[in-house]
Amino acid sequence: ILGLEVTDQVTLRKDLEKSRAQIYFERHLIDNIFHISPAAMALWKGKDLVFEKVNMAYQKIFPHRELIGKPLVEAVPELRDQSFIKKLEDVFNTGEPYVGIEEVAQLQREVDGPLEDRYFDFVYL
Repeated sequence: ILGLEVTDQVTLRKDLEKSRAQIYFERHLIDNIFHISPAAMALWKGKDLVFEKVNMAYQKIFPHRELIGKPLVEAVPELRDQSFIKKLEDVFNTGEPYVGIEEVAQLQREVDGPLEDRYFDFVYL
């Protein structure tokens, strides 16, 4: 008969399970805050700035556009040659955050609508 004392392994496993549960809870909380926030928020991924996630407030800016899974300049082509895109690319290329106060972007809120000046306060990380 061989007996092994495994208290350390059991304690580590229980701590790991507790940590995983806490991480799951915090992710769920952050995701809920993101989606219900009155501030328009979007999460882009990669150099092409592909929409990974948008909240309801952000989608209201572009009510007739499909955003998720599309590169920013494909989903919002009127931004292609605007300084807005250059600033995003600089954040991605340099890793330096950018804080914009009352930055203007010309957007079409409606399909085939006119370009409108829209002002944004934003932080790009």
